[in-house]
Amino acid sequence: MPTKTMNTTIIQALEGIPRLLSLLDRCRLSPTYGCFDRRYWKYHTKDYNNARYQEAALTLALIYSNRYPDNKYYADPQMKEYAIAACLFWASRQSKDGSFDEYMPNEKSHVATSFSSLAVATAYHMLRIQNKIVLTALEKACDWLSHNEDTVVINHDAGCVPLFYLIYLITKKKKYLHMCRKKLKIVLSNLHQEGWFNEYGGADIGYQSYSIYFLAKYFTLSGDRTVLSPLNQAVGFFKYFIHPDLSVGGIYGSRDTDFIIPTGFEMLMETVPYATEIAIALRKAVVEMKIVGPYSFDDRFLSEELYTFLEHLGKPSTPKKELPSQGKGFVKYFKECGLYVRKHNDWYCVLNFKKGGIGKVFHGKKIDLDFSGWAFKDKENVYSTYGPSVASLSKNEVTIQGNFNIYRFRQLGLLTSICIKILCLFGLGAQLKKAMRYSLIKQVKRSDIKYERMIEFRETGPVMRDQFSQDISARLMKTTDFSPIYSTSVHLYKE
Repeated sequence: MPTKTMNTTIIQALEGIPRLLSLLDRCRLSPTYGCFDRRYWKYHTKDYNNARYQEAALTLALIYSNRYPDNKYYADPQMKEYAIAACLFWASRQSKDGSFDEYMPNEKSHVATSFSSLAVATAYHMLRIQNKIVLTALEKACDWLSHNEDTVVINHDAGCVPLFYLIYLITKKKKYLHMCRKKLKIVLSNLHQEGWFNEYGGADIGYQSYSIYFLAKYFTLSGDRTVLSPLNQAVGFFKYFIHPDLSVGGIYGSRDTDFIIPTGFEMLMETVPYATEIAIALRKAVVEMKIVGPYSFDDRFLSEELYTFLEHLGKPSTPKKELPSQGKGFVKYFKECGLYVRKHNDWYCVLNFKKGGIGKVFHGKKIDLDFSGWAFKDKENVYSTYGPSVASLSKNEVTIQGNFNIYRFRQLGLLTSICIKILCLFGLGAQLKKAMRYSLIKQVKRSDIKYERMIEFRETGPVMRDQFSQDISARLMKTTDFSPIYSTSVHLYKE
């Protein structure tokens, strides 16, 4: 990894610090001193704080502790004070049972509890903070997480593994080591034999990088080599989805994400096959703006994710192997998740046969947008080929059949907002979130309009032909930017 590329990435991340500090309530006299949720403490457009914004405490701890190139914040006592204030404010927002909120008051969010606790614990450990209030809150969060799971999206539980181990290191209490081993077992049981972690019943490339990051962090902390074989599987799966132009993932994943956390691969450089090559490719992709990076973060991502571009930077290195998109021709079909990867001559394709045959086809480094899905709008509904499908595959041809599915863009209205607040007030936030998750992500309403997509793999590249059971050709449009499921990690800009 050339030093210049690493330094450029660091500079990009450091350029986000002034914006991050603008999100922070920096007034020591304020009751919300240390809060990063500006909509809550400054604009007063929210009546609760999103605990995930407090993950920014780790970013401040990192810039205080590390001599990054041109890091004017290094050893600045103000940064350390702000980081501690952020940890204290985080602790003050904890529910009595140990959980934290993300989208709704009294929500008891697993991901907000898991991820914010890990970031705060890492900052606490890094800065050698000695504060009973913060430590007590961390222990309460761990106790709650040990009795709650979120295996529908396994990266949420994966975040608990390094958290429990870190609290074990801080407190020396063996119960957290037992919690860590138990949660690790759950996470690894959700690693499919094809190498992907379960995310809403399928494989998602962006969230694959989350789970890899959390397990790599656990390995870095513990030295537990039993996780190297699962990580080898997970990294081995991930390597197929770095495209020839260095973009990664996208609409063909189970959650549509193309936001990637590079840190886990750098933690595993020279330890897990292809981790070095992936780390090098991702850092170059950030510099060339081929993946989502600090330059396109909104306020939320700036708070939640900026530290992942600073936390661990592997030593300068050069690739020893070619990634699949760079090497010789091959065919790889991950049948259980529907992902089909093929390289021949100068073309490379990634398609999802269980998701309408959508995907990406590259000729050289140029993408062919014809392999997206179809959609049309009818009043308030959107009809789209995005959704479940079945495939019949032969050596050089595949036929994919499915129905147009019906979706509606939804905005939060006043009456709905009032109902949500009332339900949360009566302690039904957790149940409500499960229902909303099903409605916004997993629920699919089929129409009676059928389609068939036939793809023939020729020497010059894949050729696609689509047929529809009704004449809707005048209304059809390509859906390169259409993502009907709710996910925070989509619709962030990249080149």
